[in-house]
Amino acid sequence: MTLSRVSGGSGRESISVLAYISANGSFLSPFMLFKGSAVQARWTSENAYPGTLYSTSKNDWMEEPLFFNWFETMFIRNIETLRILKNKPNQTAVLLFDGHCSHISLRNLNLAIDKNIALVKFPSHLTDRIQPLDKCVFGPLKTEWNKLLIKFGKQMVGKTIGRLTKCKFSEILGALLVNIDETVSGFVFTGLFPHDKTKFPENEFDTIDLKNYYTNLHNDNSEENNAALNNELNLETSDTVNPNIEEPTHSSLSTNLQASSSSISQEVSFSIDIENTSSNSFSPRDIIGFFSNQLLQYKQQNPSTTDVAKTPIPRLKTARYGKVLTTTEVLNRLKEAQEKKI
Repeated sequence: MTLSRVSGGSGRESISVLAYISANGSFLSPFMLFKGSAVQARWTSENAYPGTLYSTSKNDWMEEPLFFNWFETMFIRNIETLRILKNKPNQTAVLLFDGHCSHISLRNLNLAIDKNIALVKFPSHLTDRIQPLDKCVFGPLKTEWNKLLIKFGKQMVGKTIGRLTKCKFSEILGALLVNIDETVSGFVFTGLFPHDKTKFPENEFDTIDLKNYYTNLHNDNSEENNAALNNELNLETSDTVNPNIEEPTHSSLSTNLQASSSSISQEVSFSIDIENTSSNSFSPRDIIGFFSNQLLQYKQQNPSTTDVAKTPIPRLKTARYGKVLTTTEVLNRLKEAQEKKI
């Protein structure tokens, strides 16, 4: 007998699971997220993995407050305990995850930096290739859940179709976590740990995209080298003096400059003491150079509102590749976005 199964429909519900597994095979208790306003006792199970966490949200999606609470109370506490046990208080921890918006917030990044934790976002649309948990947890979990749905559907043929209780899902997840023997192989298979870039040979990449990647990489390196060279040149020339420009030393001379606009009106006075010499002993170039220097010094000492500009924060382009989030550049972008909301 053939049994057809409808996966969609208005009555379908989903469950979010946050799982954490280390490259050495150790893991924390899973965090299950249901749709609703409060967790009901019948959604939990005694056969679930010990210490399983439960919570709810309006749409059963992970939200920033929920992730921050897990990150602060579960992950960081676990890392601090490991640092004490291994006597490595300054050891940097690396947390890799997908780019869900709930994982990226200003307070998450500040907390990670404060606790010496590097947050690394997986490239989009590639988690099926480089996400170890897809290989050792979520892949087998989906397979077992589908088997249970098919079995349940066959048992309910000719009967009123009911639903699998949510506690069954936590039981399957608990059984998988207890019997996971190939957790480490998920990291090896994806080439994350130990790092192995040969897992993704260049012939698997799009030819044009790969060429553009190398071109952009070369351009970025060239810009960094040019910036470093310019800094060296500025350092070498900052203390040099042009011997062709002589400072005028003539008898007393004063001038008043009036700067005015619709909203600013200032009177600026300059005075110079110069020795009694002939008026033909200095050139127009000397006079122009002197007053230019005086104006520059005045503007530096008395900047007006029209001269002071806000330092622009470079915007990050939306990237399809992975990125380290615990950087000054990302922090500045998040601060700018938060200021705009105020």
